[in-house]
Amino acid sequence: MVDLSNTDTVKFVHSHERFYSTAEHSHADHAMILIPRSGTMKVIDQFSQQHRSLERRCAYYVASGVPHQTKAIRSDQKHFAFYLNKEWELFLSGHFGLGAGAGLMSGIWSLGQTTVDLLHVLEREDNNLSSSFSGQSKGDWKAKLSALIAEDCLKNIKTSKACFVHPEETHRGIVDQAIEILVSDLADPPSIDTLAELCGISRRHLVRVFRQQTGRSIHGFLKDQRYRHAYDQVINTQWSMQQIALSVGVESAASFSTGFREKFGVSPSALRKRNALACN
Repeated sequence: MVDLSNTDTVKFVHSHERFYSTAEHSHADHAMILIPRSGTMKVIDQFSQQHRSLERRCAYYVASGVPHQTKAIRSDQKHFAFYLNKEWELFLSGHFGLGAGAGLMSGIWSLGQTTVDLLHVLEREDNNLSSSFSGQSKGDWKAKLSALIAEDCLKNIKTSKACFVHPEETHRGIVDQAIEILVSDLADPPSIDTLAELCGISRRHLVRVFRQQTGRSIHGFLKDQRYRHAYDQVINTQWSMQQIALSVGVESAASFSTGFREKFGVSPSALRKRNALACN
């Protein structure tokens, strides 16, 4: 758990921990603003009694003392968390004439463009080992930038309505999330039941909205992506057809060649030879 004992304004934490997940907890004297930078996170909010997906360009705000739980849907993730001292938050609210925000406890908000731009700067410099900022000066710079981001987020949160139904959590958002999971491991994708669980919906709902949004079944989409990926490998690598087949989840070179020909009208071996001649 993050040590907030000496945080009198805002504390910035950059996490890229694999298989990130927290038990239910709360922060006694600090609010939290959580912003994913890659991957999708799941928020389990005890105040609203809702489970929500949290994606890029959105932030989850939870007030001090509110129980909550967060976890990454995929093993690889990256997120920023900003912990706001309760007294500092009240000071900012008064300074910007925003009031105390009575009744404001938790929710999901879309990020404003200023926050998005500041996050890009913070992420670039935080990852840049050759940054002109170093040592104490870099720490001071990150603290000031973190405060600016927290201030801008807070103004947006206090002046707009929370989206308990995530703005991306439409049918298109669900399907986009499913596609991201599927294409991340074409060789061993999750079953439809597991995929539905990862997306936080029922199998029946996922199958229905996937076909509505893409015009094809999940299996049909997966097959198409496998052969599109294989096409690039055929012309850009020297892998054997068996290696390529296994890399996209097709068990035998014979099945791979048949499916490839059905998709592109040419066998993978013939395509490789044709491409080699064109490059010479």
